[in-house]
Amino acid sequence: MIIEEKLEDYTKKIFKENEIEINTAKVKIDNEFRLNLMTAGIIYTLRNETLHGSLMAATKSSKTDLRRYASNYYCFIAIYILLMLLLIEHSSDNDEIKKTYYTELLNATKKNMIDFHSLFGNYLE
Repeated sequence: MIIEEKLEDYTKKIFKENEIEINTAKVKIDNEFRLNLMTAGIIYTLRNETLHGSLMAATKSSKTDLRRYASNYYCFIAIYILLMLLLIEHSSDNDEIKKTYYTELLNATKKNMIDFHSLFGNYLE
Protein backbone atom coordinates (compact mmCIF):
# COMPACT_ATOMS: atom_id res chain seq x y z
CA MET A 1 0.00 0.00 0.00
CA ILE A 2 1.32 3.43 -0.91
CA ILE A 3 1.88 5.52 2.20
CA GLU A 4 -0.11 8.74 1.92
CA GLU A 5 2.92 10.95 2.55
CA LYS A 6 4.66 9.44 -0.47
CA LEU A 7 1.75 9.99 -2.85
CA GLU A 8 3.04 13.40 -3.92
CA ASP A 9 6.48 11.90 -4.57
CA TYR A 10 4.96 9.13 -6.71
CA THR A 11 2.92 11.66 -8.67
CA LYS A 12 6.02 13.70 -9.45
CA LYS A 13 7.95 10.58 -10.46
CA ILE A 14 5.18 9.38 -12.76
CA PHE A 15 5.52 12.52 -14.85
CA LYS A 16 9.33 12.66 -14.74
CA GLU A 17 10.54 9.07 -14.87
CA ASN A 18 9.97 6.02 -17.08
CA GLU A 19 9.79 3.55 -14.22
CA ILE A 20 8.86 3.72 -10.55
CA GLU A 21 9.07 1.22 -7.74
CA ILE A 22 6.01 0.60 -5.59
CA ASN A 23 6.41 -1.89 -2.74
CA THR A 24 9.38 -3.53 -4.50
CA ALA A 25 7.42 -3.92 -7.75
CA LYS A 26 8.70 -2.00 -10.77
CA VAL A 27 6.01 -0.24 -12.80
CA LYS A 28 6.81 0.91 -16.33
CA ILE A 29 5.60 4.45 -16.98
CA ASP A 30 4.93 5.55 -20.54
CA ASN A 31 2.83 8.29 -22.13
CA GLU A 32 -0.19 5.98 -22.39
CA PHE A 33 -0.01 5.31 -18.64
CA ARG A 34 0.23 9.06 -17.95
CA LEU A 35 -2.68 9.82 -20.28
CA ASN A 36 -4.81 7.15 -18.61
CA LEU A 37 -3.95 8.56 -15.21
CA MET A 38 -4.84 12.13 -16.22
CA THR A 39 -8.09 11.01 -17.88
CA ALA A 40 -9.12 9.03 -14.82
CA GLY A 41 -8.28 12.01 -12.62
CA ILE A 42 -10.41 14.39 -14.67
CA ILE A 43 -13.36 11.99 -14.78
CA TYR A 44 -13.10 11.29 -11.05
CA THR A 45 -12.92 15.01 -10.24
CA LEU A 46 -15.97 15.81 -12.39
CA ARG A 47 -17.89 12.94 -10.86
CA ASN A 48 -17.12 14.02 -7.33
CA GLU A 49 -17.87 17.66 -8.02
CA THR A 50 -21.24 17.06 -9.63
CA LEU A 51 -22.62 13.97 -7.92
CA HIS A 52 -21.64 13.87 -4.28
CA GLY A 53 -19.23 14.92 -1.62
CA SER A 54 -19.17 16.30 1.87
CA LEU A 55 -20.26 19.68 0.48
CA MET A 56 -23.29 20.43 -1.61
CA ALA A 57 -22.55 20.07 -5.32
CA ALA A 58 -22.26 23.40 -7.11
CA THR A 59 -24.84 22.23 -9.65
CA LYS A 60 -27.43 21.86 -6.88
CA SER A 61 -27.08 25.38 -5.54
CA SER A 62 -29.84 27.93 -6.05
CA LYS A 63 -27.09 30.30 -7.22
CA THR A 64 -25.91 28.00 -10.01
CA ASP A 65 -26.20 29.39 -13.49
CA LEU A 66 -25.67 27.76 -16.86
CA ARG A 67 -21.97 28.64 -16.83
CA ARG A 68 -21.41 25.85 -14.31
CA TYR A 69 -23.25 23.37 -16.51
CA ALA A 70 -21.40 24.63 -19.59
CA SER A 71 -18.07 23.94 -17.93
CA ASN A 72 -19.06 20.40 -17.00
CA TYR A 73 -20.62 19.73 -20.41
CA TYR A 74 -17.47 20.93 -22.17
CA CYS A 75 -15.27 18.73 -19.98
CA PHE A 76 -17.45 15.72 -20.69
CA ILE A 77 -17.21 16.40 -24.45
CA ALA A 78 -13.42 16.69 -24.16
CA ILE A 79 -13.15 13.43 -22.21
CA TYR A 80 -15.48 11.70 -24.68
CA ILE A 81 -13.24 12.78 -27.55
CA LEU A 82 -10.11 11.64 -25.74
CA LEU A 83 -11.58 8.25 -24.84
CA MET A 84 -12.87 7.74 -28.38
CA LEU A 85 -9.44 8.58 -29.81
CA LEU A 86 -7.89 5.97 -27.54
CA LEU A 87 -10.50 3.38 -28.52
CA ILE A 88 -10.10 4.09 -32.22
CA GLU A 89 -6.32 3.95 -32.03
CA HIS A 90 -6.44 0.50 -30.43
CA SER A 91 -9.48 -0.82 -32.31
CA SER A 92 -7.88 -2.10 -35.47
CA ASP A 93 -4.69 -2.32 -37.46
CA ASN A 94 -6.63 -1.44 -40.62
CA ASP A 95 -6.02 2.23 -41.43
CA GLU A 96 -9.16 2.48 -43.61
CA ILE A 97 -11.37 1.36 -40.72
CA LYS A 98 -9.63 3.81 -38.41
CA LYS A 99 -10.14 6.60 -40.96
CA THR A 100 -13.87 5.83 -41.00
CA TYR A 101 -14.01 5.92 -37.20
CA TYR A 102 -12.06 9.18 -37.07
CA THR A 103 -14.47 10.73 -39.58
CA GLU A 104 -17.46 9.60 -37.51
CA LEU A 105 -15.85 11.03 -34.38
CA LEU A 106 -15.18 14.33 -36.15
CA ASN A 107 -18.82 14.54 -37.25
CA ALA A 108 -20.09 13.66 -33.76
CA THR A 109 -17.73 16.25 -32.24
CA LYS A 110 -18.96 18.96 -34.61
CA LYS A 111 -22.58 18.13 -33.71
CA ASN A 112 -21.76 18.11 -29.98
CA MET A 113 -20.07 21.52 -30.26
CA ILE A 114 -23.02 22.96 -32.21
CA ASP A 115 -25.34 21.66 -29.48
CA PHE A 116 -22.98 23.05 -26.83
CA HIS A 117 -23.07 26.54 -28.37
CA SER A 118 -26.83 26.30 -28.87
CA LEU A 119 -27.39 25.43 -25.21
CA PHE A 120 -24.76 27.65 -23.56
CA GLY A 121 -23.82 30.30 -26.12
CA ASN A 122 -25.21 33.18 -24.07
CA TYR A 123 -23.21 32.08 -21.03
CA LEU A 124 -19.82 31.61 -22.65
CA GLU A 125 -17.17 34.24 -22.09
